[in-house]
Parts: sequence; C-alpha cells; structure tokens
Amino acid sequence: MAYKHEEEHFLPNDDAAIGSHHSRYVGFPWIVHMVLLFIYTSIFIYFGNELSFTRSCDKELSAWSPLLDIVKYRTVEFKGSFDSKSEWKGPPSPEVDAAWKEITGVETVSANIQEAQILKLQKSVDASKTPDGDYLVGVEVVHQLHCLDMLRRWTYPEYYGNAGMFRHKDLLRNHTDHCIDMLRQNLICTSDVSLVTHNWVKGFEMPQPNFNVVHKCRNFDDILRYVKEHSRNWTRSDFAMKPEDIVELDHLP
Repeated sequence: MAYKHEEEHFLPNDDAAIGSHHSRYVGFPWIVHMVLLFIYTSIFIYFGNELSFTRSCDKELSAWSPLLDIVKYRTVEFKGSFDSKSEWKGPPSPEVDAAWKEITGVETVSANIQEAQILKLQKSVDASKTPDGDYLVGVEVVHQLHCLDMLRRWTYPEYYGNAGMFRHKDLLRNHTDHCIDMLRQNLICTSDVSLVTHNWVKGFEMPQPNFNVVHKCRNFDDILRYVKEHSRNWTRSDFAMKPEDIVELDHLP
C-alpha cells in the first residue's frame, strides 16, 4: 500500500491541470489585447511625430501663414502627356471657365491674426482690415492661379477679346507682364528638382521626355476649403468709408 500511496503522489492532479489550462486560456486574450494596444499606440505616435516633424519643416522653409497648420502632403503623378485630359485644359467653354473659377474665384479672405503675426510677414500693422476688423489678405496660390488663368485667356483672344480688362489694352498689357513675372519668381523660388525621364518612341529620332512625373504635393483641396471658409461676400460699399486713422500709401506697393 505504501508503494501505491507514493505512486499516487506522483500522478498528475487532473483538477490542477484543468485549472492551469483555464488560467492560460483566460490570460491569452489579455496578452493579445495588450500587444494590439502597443502596436496601435506605436503607430499613432509614429504618425503623430511624422506630422509634427513635417509641419516643423514647413514652418522653417516657408513664410509664416496660418494655413501651414492645415497643410498635408500626398504623392501625385502629374498628367504630363500632350493628349492628357483635364477639366482646366482645352478650348474655352463655359465648363472650362467654371473649372478655373472654382479655384480662382476667392481673391481675398478674412484672417483673424495678430499684429505680431503681421510683423512676421515683414509687413506693417497698418495693413488694411476688413469691415469686421480682421486683416484683409489673399493666399498666394490663388493669385498665381488667377495669373495662369489670365494667360490662358490671353491665348484665346477671339473668345475673350471683349471681356473685362481685355477691352483695355494698356491695363491688360501691364497686368499680363505682372502675372508673367510673378509666376517666374514663384517657379524660381520653389525650384522643382523632380527628374523627367526620357523614352524612345516610334517615329521619333531622339528619346522623348516623359512629363508624367511623380511629385510630393500639398493637398490643394484642404487649402481651397480653408480659403472658401474664410471668404466673405464683400462689395465696394463695404469699403466705401475709410477709417479715420488709416495710413495710406503714396503709390501702389
């Protein structure tokens, strides 16, 4: 009987084994949960740091603007083929004009910014304000697109010849030269260094450039949304009365 007692002592305890297995089973989901939580937290921190780093770089490399806080980037392949389709491209039509107006229609916005921030732009605090007391500002990309649209119209004088400033040749010439040089300055300032590869094409004696180039672009949709949200339907009558303490310039800046 002694041998049997000793043998029973070394036999596995079924209840203990079941309890141990149950403990492992109960603990497993918690381990999975903690691992997933760690992964999600790491991803959140990574992308948060990446966004913070990107915005820090933007602020270092750009003139100050409240829009820098909403700028995001995306990868875009330009449609550079000569036969590519675009709603902004092609002979003039009401549809093409509407597409351009969608991205150039808001010339100024109301910016609720402080005088210290105006000084960051190296501008005077005497800059004009809106009737509601905010600074009256334009966003450069909209002005540049306006200039590009004007040059587009210039190439179709038979269609736009009697519209707006096209009736005033001296004003048109001055405005056009202004737009050309503004676009020149911007292109040189940004100096796109993306590479254009070349391909052999049947019927050509030399390799031809492939202008379908991949770029890292600011998300223009977000910028345009900001511009529209901060626009106001001002008219000339809103600015009919100049403030008494206004500082006027002697000539156009």
